[in-house]
Amino acid sequence: MAQSVKNLTATPLGLHDVDGSYHVAGALGGTATLEPDTASVEIIGIYTESGSASVETLSAPANTAIPTISGTARVGQVLTASPGTWSGNPSPTFTRQWQRGTTNISGATSATYTLVAADAGQTVRVVVTATNSEGSASANSANTASVTQTPANTALPTVSGTAQVGQTLTATNGTWTGTPTPTYTRQWKADGVNISGATATTYVPVEGDVGKVITVTVTGTNSAGNASATSAGTAAVIAAA
Repeated sequence: MAQSVKNLTATPLGLHDVDGSYHVAGALGGTATLEPDTASVEIIGIYTESGSASVETLSAPANTAIPTISGTARVGQVLTASPGTWSGNPSPTFTRQWQRGTTNISGATSATYTLVAADAGQTVRVVVTATNSEGSASANSANTASVTQTPANTALPTVSGTAQVGQTLTATNGTWTGTPTPTYTRQWKADGVNISGATATTYVPVEGDVGKVITVTVTGTNSAGNASATSAGTAAVIAAA
């Protein structure tokens, strides 16, 4: 383990250890680094022409408390990394690498990371590397929870069937993204007004619907949130044959 002699106020005559050998020579006011020889087991004193000097031990970084991540594990949200706690002399500097699972995310090396669609359903962690003149070491955070994504509609719901009193109309949900997979509810409407109790996948128009356009609004919901999308309208409902 290297040691450093600092705060010299005069040129040192030497560093004295138990086997009587001397290891340090340095300039006035400077810092000198020494490596004990194989016979030396303990440094017991330092002598200078005048003034004083101190001896400190240099050491490579070592992690004593792992890095942490704060923020919500949801697409679009910002995660923030703290480096954790480290020993080491001189004090280490830090770099970061965000990972999806155990795979590096290209370009994600800052203290913050904004979750993207590719993270949905995955866990994210950060690897912190501490470096000083004596070496480097890395430590990774715990994984986040599985990243969620709020539902989003990518193809509208549809309504099939004949817009006529007594005929059955059938709704499809359309196409959605979202993690976890969304669940769906439906609300049928006549001219944009909710039809009371009409929340099934099918709807049979009644006399009061004649002349009105029927649509269905589908709402996708998961643990990250919800979103709604409305189908195109039918033709105006006609009376029963």
